[in-house]
Amino acid sequence: MTGASILLVEDDREYAGQLRRVLGEKKGWNCAHAASVAEAYHRLESERFDVVVLDWFLDSAGKAGDGGLFLRRKEESFPDTWVIVYSAAGPEVETAARASGADAFLEKGIDSLPKLISAIDSGIKAFQAKSSRELRRRAVHAMDRLLGVSEPMRRVRELIEKVASTDVSVLVRGESGTGKELVAQAIHDLSPRKSGEFVPISCPSLPEPLLESEMFGHTQGAFTGAREAKRGLLEHASGGTFFLDEVGDFPLNLQPKLLRVLENHEIRRVGSLKNIQLDLRFVSATNRDLEAMLETHTFRRDLFARLDGFTITLPPLRERRDDIPVLLEAFLKRAARNLGCPVPEVSGEGMDALMAYGFPGNVRELQSKVDQALLLNREGPLELQDFGLATHSTPAAGSASSQATSFDCNLKEARARFEKAYLSEWLKRCDGNVLETARAIGISRNQLHRLLKEHGLSGQHRKNGEKMP
Repeated sequence: MTGASILLVEDDREYAGQLRRVLGEKKGWNCAHAASVAEAYHRLESERFDVVVLDWFLDSAGKAGDGGLFLRRKEESFPDTWVIVYSAAGPEVETAARASGADAFLEKGIDSLPKLISAIDSGIKAFQAKSSRELRRRAVHAMDRLLGVSEPMRRVRELIEKVASTDVSVLVRGESGTGKELVAQAIHDLSPRKSGEFVPISCPSLPEPLLESEMFGHTQGAFTGAREAKRGLLEHASGGTFFLDEVGDFPLNLQPKLLRVLENHEIRRVGSLKNIQLDLRFVSATNRDLEAMLETHTFRRDLFARLDGFTITLPPLRERRDDIPVLLEAFLKRAARNLGCPVPEVSGEGMDALMAYGFPGNVRELQSKVDQALLLNREGPLELQDFGLATHSTPAAGSASSQATSFDCNLKEARARFEKAYLSEWLKRCDGNVLETARAIGISRNQLHRLLKEHGLSGQHRKNGEKMP
């Protein structure tokens, strides 16, 4: 099994060097070395190892600790790590090592190397089999969380499966609350990088200086408060996938630095002159109109081209209403489990209100309404007022809302009526301003233009007040 990674935890550096050379030459394994428990933990936190070969008697006089301490801490932080205790000791140490969680024990000796190689081989097979089962479970779980029976969601899942096996940068587009991070996680879990880290960061959540430090890392003394060097999230994602959420909010001043990562696969920590090579895949997401930002020079065209290698667009919930019952059932079960109560039923009036509602907050809003409903009514049936939809149940006769929820038409016509009434109402609230309306309902200006034209509605541009055709 060439290519497997082994960590030797051994305080005798000369002996560790000899062992690394032998294992590398005989088996082609990548062998790293740590001389203490602290150093071993630092390596495990930043790198993936198939097997750890541990000396029981490490230097316990300082902060390093010993093999027993390593195993106890390993059970808390890295329970799946396969550990072979390889030590110059007798049966009493073997008993203690196995009791502390060691997967195998070998006594050091002149003739013990073949046994060690065999034990490492077995450990690699066991660890990788367990990892494969877990990764398959995670991949299925990630796809299962993208709930929906509608044609748009089936298409999304097909696109995920097509692009996951590649290293192409993916841009996930969609309104807030549609589940863009779930798509990114599914792409990672179905990819050859699934054994690496999936590292997300939300661009609007951090101010520019902190965002730069979190992503790229920094050297000791790079700025006030930087008492020690720090690896950035991009380094943590090396070998895996980096998810840049709401990339439309990425600061313009930092965009050239991000472009360099995408083009050259290298970073430079804040305060450093040294380049660090990375191996990672980018998945980004946005609810903003990036093409409009290109025209206003608030987003770099070359960066956009690098990020938009492949596009997956998540439809808003109002465009896949067939999925509302499926999502509702899943959220009801989850909320009931969290509250320790039976799964309640939903009244017919409550279901009608949910099916007619526009959900500007999309799937996230539906989940929030379900959580709210169960907090108010744990026995059921859940009524429309439990979901906070009482105002939608009794529209005035002849009003647009009344027309949208009437039952004298087929489902497609009912959806179109509601969408037209919904857009008309929001245009009134925003005094006909197209840009403000788009922001209020969580879609791009271009999407709103298309919908207004489709429904024969008009609004006003912010700059010159001219009405749309």
